[in-house]
Amino acid sequence: MPKLDILITHEAPVPFQKHGRELGQPVITKLLEKTHPDVHFFGHHHYYRVMEIEGTVTVGLEYASQSYVLYDVVSGRIDRRFVS
Repeated sequence: MPKLDILITHEAPVPFQKHGRELGQPVITKLLEKTHPDVHFFGHHHYYRVMEIEGTVTVGLEYASQSYVLYDVVSGRIDRRFVS
């Protein structure tokens, strides 16, 4: 499988916990392990979280009415912006 720059999925990978409960899906983790994207974004749980899995920065996104992120493809910087 080719290496990806950015991967966007609906569901979260394992480990993704919210309120102490594991909600991530092993199939997403396997996809990250096979494709090794620089960054991965997901939104299903609407909970902001930044993790690293197998060298990939993984970002859980909130509702768009709460915040959004800007991703700089050159530096890899992720800026969270709140909606006012």
